Amino acid sequence: VTFAANQYGSQSPNVSVSPGGTTTESPVLVPNTGSISGVVSDSVSGNPISSASVSCTGTPTCTGTTTGSDGSYLLSPLNEGNYSVTVSATGYKSQTKVVVVGPGGTPTQPFLMVVNTASLGLAQSFGSANSGSTGGTTLTATTTTQTGSGDLLVLTIKTRSTPTVTVTGITDNALPANTWTKATGVVSGQADEEIWYAPNAGSVTSVTVTVSGTTSMAMTIADVTGASATTPRDQFATISGSVVPPQPSTGVTAATTQSNEIVIGDIGWNNTATLSGLTFNPQTTINLLPTQSSSVTSLKTSEQMAWQVVSTTHTQTLAGTLSGSFAWTGAIATFH
Repeated sequence: VTFAANQYGSQSPNVSVSPGGTTTESPVLVPNTGSISGVVSDSVSGNPISSASVSCTGTPTCTGTTTGSDGSYLLSPLNEGNYSVTVSATGYKSQTKVVVVGPGGTPTQPFLMVVNTASLGLAQSFGSANSGSTGGTTLTATTTTQTGSGDLLVLTIKTRSTPTVTVTGITDNALPANTWTKATGVVSGQADEEIWYAPNAGSVTSVTVTVSGTTSMAMTIADVTGASATTPRDQFATISGSVVPPQPSTGVTAATTQSNEIVIGDIGWNNTATLSGLTFNPQTTINLLPTQSSSVTSLKTSEQMAWQVVSTTHTQTLAGTLSGSFAWTGAIATFH
């Protein structure tokens, strides 16, 4: 007996039936594999975009690819299931589409890419800090508004513990998850302060930091528009100290290599204090983000991010004044 169905592999089991008898046979047909294909092109000119990254996630799993010289891509073989396909190309906003592949299905999914013409700036920011008696090893910050597809995400974090801990990984809820890279960092005494970034990022509403041990943590995430999709980080610097009067800073970067860059600086400090008088040097227009403060018992710590967009090449630094003489750290990075 042969069992067959459209887009399924057939089965031909041997079935024995005794005189006057009945036999039940329950074959399980395996669906044929399928594929997803399409063309990636410029939404205005219609020209194909070659070497665009095509990533794919789903259940079952699948493997990504890149577009050919004609902008075409093919994801194959794929088992029956739902797949999230994301296309990224330099100078364009990333796009994600959900594609359903049936048994032996070969759906097409074109992508019309929109040029990333947004000017350098900040779309939104969000942050978090932990509390309690001992702290933790992970910290999650969430936002109700998705970050922009293709934007640059920049994260600043300050931790305080004995012994000192450092960041071991950053994850988010983008599909696929974004790749985060450390821009710079400084360790001093109980304190660790770091800046991380994810270029050409998929949209997120949640970011989680994991550290190497139990600690107090405070962090801020900035959603930056108009940045390079590939290697946006330019210059950076760090410094730490504890002086009277307490005047924390970030250290001074080398001169920026491009005239149009966004500068992100962050000051972190131990214990309960107020940070005031933050100023970039040189300064265009400083933008202060909310202070994030951890209230973990005996390990209180805080951090505050500030940013500005510059239009000339120059060294960059951020400095302010603390209301008390506490240990502090500073980090700064520029992005184009």
